[in-house]
Amino acid sequence: MKKVFKILITLTVLSSCQSAQLFQSKNYQQFPDNDGLEILEHKIRPDDKLSLSVWEHNELSMGSIFDIYNSNEVYGKWVLVDKNGDAVFPLLDKVNVEGLSVREASDLLAEKYAEHIVDPIVVVKVLNLQVSILGEVKNPGQYKIEKRRNSLLDLLAEAGGLTYYGNSKKIRVVRGEGTVNPQVMEIDLSDADNLQKYDITIYADDVIYVPAKGKQQFDKQSQSFVAVASILTSLALIYSIIN
Repeated sequence: MKKVFKILITLTVLSSCQSAQLFQSKNYQQFPDNDGLEILEHKIRPDDKLSLSVWEHNELSMGSIFDIYNSNEVYGKWVLVDKNGDAVFPLLDKVNVEGLSVREASDLLAEKYAEHIVDPIVVVKVLNLQVSILGEVKNPGQYKIEKRRNSLLDLLAEAGGLTYYGNSKKIRVVRGEGTVNPQVMEIDLSDADNLQKYDITIYADDVIYVPAKGKQQFDKQSQSFVAVASILTSLALIYSIIN
């Protein structure tokens, strides 16, 4: 019983401390300015959801941007890229689009549709592009992005802005999370002079993390420790009664 009790104490304390360690790894590359983050263009990959718009050919379109009754991902008007990078398009059957940008995919499909219709105008969109906003924002979560340029400030505003505990001096943008060498940029938005310089473009799969301020972070952690102490006290009482 004593061993179990010690294990419970260790696990509880460790779990209360881990949340503060997000994106603190020393393996990340740190960049001092806006030029540090590589500019990326999304390449189509398996499990992407694509809409297809063919001008004046709604029968070939899926979620057409040219239709006044445009139907999007919510209504299932899209095609899924399979594990082999193929997608099935009306009249064309399977077309491999993996690794292409939306512009390259649009050009490729326009070439293929030109064999069936005159001067096709084709637009491909990826519907599942999103970023993660974590930490001290009012509405953390995953947010879909549709515009070509999605700025850091716009997305923070969409997440409701920073909470009282949010540390505006050390906002982190993580790019390539899960890869061997993810990029991290630490941004100070507390100074109005930095806003234009650091209102960087956010791309699909980026992670925006807002850490807590030093003192406030301690306050929040202390609340967790109070809860942990209460649990441990209850466990100690049960143990003493049993014995």
